Amino acid sequence: MASLHGILVALITPFTEDKTKIDEARLESHINHLIAAGTHGLVPGGSTGEFTTLCVKFAAGRVPVVAGTGSTSTAEAVELAVHAAQTGAAVVVVIPPFYDPVNLEQLTELFSEIHGASKLPIITGASGYLGGDILHALRGAHPEHALGVLVRDEAKAGTIATAYPEKSVEAIARGLSCRDRASPGFRDERAFDLRYSRGQICDLDGADVVRDIIHANASKRVVANFILNLTGPRTALVFSPIIYGRGRGAVKQRSVQIPELARVAIETGKTVQVGKGESTWSNVHITDVSDIFVKLVEKGVQSETGSLWNKDGLYFAGNTRLSFGQISQQVAKAAQSLGLVESDSVKQVDPEVANKLTSHRAVLWETNAQQNSQRARELLGWQLRGKVLEEEIPATVRDEAGRLGK
Repeated sequence: MASLHGILVALITPFTEDKTKIDEARLESHINHLIAAGTHGLVPGGSTGEFTTLCVKFAAGRVPVVAGTGSTSTAEAVELAVHAAQTGAAVVVVIPPFYDPVNLEQLTELFSEIHGASKLPIITGASGYLGGDILHALRGAHPEHALGVLVRDEAKAGTIATAYPEKSVEAIARGLSCRDRASPGFRDERAFDLRYSRGQICDLDGADVVRDIIHANASKRVVANFILNLTGPRTALVFSPIIYGRGRGAVKQRSVQIPELARVAIETGKTVQVGKGESTWSNVHITDVSDIFVKLVEKGVQSETGSLWNKDGLYFAGNTRLSFGQISQQVAKAAQSLGLVESDSVKQVDPEVANKLTSHRAVLWETNAQQNSQRARELLGWQLRGKVLEEEIPATVRDEAGRLGK
């Protein structure tokens, strides 16, 4: 397969003066100009697909062609992907159906059918805060592995490809539920289902409780419930609490809960907490969460079985615990020391006010999600290496001030 790296350019579509057909001469000139300028790949038609045949013809093997073949019709998407493969495209970009929402099982079946017919890798969308850090960790721990990642669009794919120009990292997607898939798949789930629990829940001794929560909230936790019930591929669910620290990914490095508290303090001049600030979540440094995924990949590559996967593959990543009152107090102190607020006092607000202060709503600051992470420690040999939250909060406040231009 052709290597995807560097800059991949989404092409314009030149038409003749009467707008009845593609202007082949201008298209060829445009492609020649881009290749001469040093572009590493061509993306005709973006996510919708138009002139794949001509693009492959004019590229003439000098750079790989990534063909857009998405459609609201499965038959048309398959037909376009097969055509792209037959004309010499290296990869296809398949945007999920955008008018008719589909569930995860239907989506994986769509991608599996397209891949099975075209035999081409599929780019479909992994550039987030956690996903980017996981990619960084995997690439650093195992440069010998070929890694396929999920991205949402060509621009993000280009950013990741530029950050990881080696052949071992390609911005492609592989269907999780391919019928003949033997390698494992992993999914990160935030701890929202645990948010109203006052006590700790353990992922090893209390695994039945976790499964019951997922099944009881199946309509809200569609992905977790779907993966938990899979019996073919080996899967694991990793439940993240508050994740803090600067991410190492190529696209997004900012988390949510702590940076949002810092943003509100900087923009309003007052640090807040919801109610008495007694709500408590477990927390973990982003590098430690990524390390769980690295260890799961290692187990998967080694084809280890047992209680690591599927209905037993439930992993909490929580480490220490701080109440949001304590967190807000430390944010206030850090902000005052940097001259961003006048006082290190914390103002109590009700959920309605908090909902107006952040688009993520007060649920992130007024609920409880306390984890006891046994499984990764005992079965994967997971150890914590990242800074504790108290040490990281001042850096988070500085980063947020910089982001806001303060």
